[in-house]
Amino acid sequence: MKKICRYINILLLNSVFFSLCGSGLSAQNNEEEFNPRLWQGLRVEADVASVVLSLLSGGETYSYEGALTANLKHKYFPVIEFGFAGADKKSEIGANFLSNGFFGRIGVDINMMKVKKEQERNNFFTLGARLGMTGLKYDINNVIVEDGYWGESEVHNFEGISATKLWYEIVAGVHVEVFPRVYLGWNIRLKNTIGKDKNSVTPWYIPGFGKYGLSAVWAFNYTVGFRF
Repeated sequence: MKKICRYINILLLNSVFFSLCGSGLSAQNNEEEFNPRLWQGLRVEADVASVVLSLLSGGETYSYEGALTANLKHKYFPVIEFGFAGADKKSEIGANFLSNGFFGRIGVDINMMKVKKEQERNNFFTLGARLGMTGLKYDINNVIVEDGYWGESEVHNFEGISATKLWYEIVAGVHVEVFPRVYLGWNIRLKNTIGKDKNSVTPWYIPGFGKYGLSAVWAFNYTVGFRF
């Protein structure tokens, strides 16, 4: 599974790299291509999918996030994403994980569609990447440790553990201007953590990333946005 995820990461990273190269070459080779002005506005977005998934989880996990996206030439979209997330998970053996925290991501998307002159509404298919970060504190309580030799057990509580987590994401998405300046969009993300754990007791959930301990995490966003 780790090898498959590694190959997917390489393919997605290559697609982003070659799209950058290809967009530059196409602009040079096609002098008649429409060249819009640099600044095309700022889009403010709220993620609806995270709210729906939080309600469906029954309080086990929750996440609320939004984004600010700049539009440069209808081609490049620097983006800042931010939010608050947490978890209150009780395992089958009685252990309880509790955590929450703010998170942020920064990155850029590239529009893969040709920019047309005097287009009434603008739709985008984008590929991009993100760097995410969160600082969190978490508790893991009622952890039962069995003594195989004496046949006894002890209950341990780990509280106030601090951690800083970094990860990267490969993102593909679509944004449609359904009304003037009003956008609906969705994207899929492949996430991987950066670095190793310094704590012996690791978190079950990372705000902004998702469930921890997997080789890779897939995520989905559905957004509503307005362009200023």
